[in-house]
Amino acid sequence: MEHYQSLHHVRGRITGLKHFRDETAPDEWESRTLRSFEAGREEAVEFTDMGGKTYLRVMRPLQTEESCLKCHEVQGDHSGDVRGGISIAVPMEQYLEYRRKELTTHARSFLVLWVLGFGSVGIAGWKLLRSVRAQDSAELLLRELQNNYRALIDNSMTGIYINQDNTIKFANSKFAEIHGFSAGEMVGMDALSLV
Repeated sequence: MEHYQSLHHVRGRITGLKHFRDETAPDEWESRTLRSFEAGREEAVEFTDMGGKTYLRVMRPLQTEESCLKCHEVQGDHSGDVRGGISIAVPMEQYLEYRRKELTTHARSFLVLWVLGFGSVGIAGWKLLRSVRAQDSAELLLRELQNNYRALIDNSMTGIYINQDNTIKFANSKFAEIHGFSAGEMVGMDALSLV
């Protein structure tokens, strides 16, 4: 375990509340966890602070088996008792840094997408608004021209009408007056009946 710790900075060890050497003595977290194992807990997983750095700590209980009693029976152990635990502490600094970089990359990507999306919507909206304004302006001009045309036709001294398939579709007031009708009565009449 010491060799693995020197290579990968992952601390692993076997410890117990009953220990013979100071090197195997549990720290505060391990002592608390070992007592919870005696109360029935099966595993402990926590993020803790060790020496100012964040570690993921995992611990599982070691139970006394029949084969263990050859050496540990004199200590009062019985088969099935919690003898201690296997503890591992993984430094999280590199994983947290990787997560920070990944979150930053994702945030930048989403920001670019957001800007492009809203920019596209804004440009499309501006073009649509410009098109609607141009259409409104054209419709207003068309209405003015139609009103001017209608005023010119209605006030003309000449009778004017529109004939389609021998049916009168439009007649100005002068044309209606010439034939003795109102302009409204003339619309829909058979043009040949006026001859």
